[in-house]
Amino acid sequence: MNPTKIIGIILLIIGLAILGTSLLYISHFEKLRFLSIVKDAYWNVSSSLLTIALTVLVVDHLNEKRKIQQEKKTLIQGLKSASKNKVIQSVESLRDENWVGDGTLSNISLNDLEFDSVDFQNVDFQGTSLRRTKFVNATFEAGNFKNTDLRWCKVDRCCFENAIFTDAKMNDGEYKDCLFKNTNLSDLNIRDTQFINSDFSTADMCNLVARKSSFTSCSLENANLMCLDFEEIDFRLSNLSNSNFSNSKIINSNFKDTTIVNSVFSGADLSDCDFSESDLSGCNFQNANLSNANFSNCNLKDTNFDGANTTGTMF
Repeated sequence: MNPTKIIGIILLIIGLAILGTSLLYISHFEKLRFLSIVKDAYWNVSSSLLTIALTVLVVDHLNEKRKIQQEKKTLIQGLKSASKNKVIQSVESLRDENWVGDGTLSNISLNDLEFDSVDFQNVDFQGTSLRRTKFVNATFEAGNFKNTDLRWCKVDRCCFENAIFTDAKMNDGEYKDCLFKNTNLSDLNIRDTQFINSDFSTADMCNLVARKSSFTSCSLENANLMCLDFEEIDFRLSNLSNSNFSNSKIINSNFKDTTIVNSVFSGADLSDCDFSESDLSGCNFQNANLSNANFSNCNLKDTNFDGANTTGTMF
């Protein structure tokens, strides 16, 4: 506690003590010949001390607030340093002060930077612009990326487990060897974004809209993929087992050489998709639109095509 605040508290205590004393013994003042003078003296002294004490404490609070804002500004500026060690030190200082997840890093600009081996666990980047920023071997577990601008980002070996990306902008990005396990990616709209060798197990991707993007060599096991709106998406060499694609629209997309065991595509529009060379055992395509789709050389053991539209479909 700084000296100014200590002085303010002492004055406050003294003022309250004098005020309390005057109230406690006010009946005794009646015996005094100069009652009004004594009473006025007590009230004036106590009120003056209380006024001074409150003024000192308010001014100290404002000064402390300005000091904290300046410290935050300095640390945020440190994130923009070209020195990797300076960046790491700034992140550690923000974390020590509990400023990583309190909104300090929300709605700011951190474009065109590089974050290598930093710990941004529980970070709140809501509304922050991170355009063209490069992330390498960084941790963003349980981070908040709502309304975050991540366009043109290059991301390598980063952890986004349990993070939230609602309404984030992720167009024209590249994510390689990343962990999105149990992440909320619902209601996103992405285009020309590449996900390579990344793990989306148990992720919520419901209502995701994607165009000309890829999930190659990725794991999407047990993911919620309902009501997708996908066009020209590349899933090659990925594992999509035990996932739910019900009522999704995935057209003109590439599922070639994928593992899709026991997944549900009921009511989905999969027209013009290529599933060739894939393991589709146990999948449910009931009432799906499979027009002009390619299922050549697939493992279709126990696969359900009841009510599916197979016009022009190749088996």
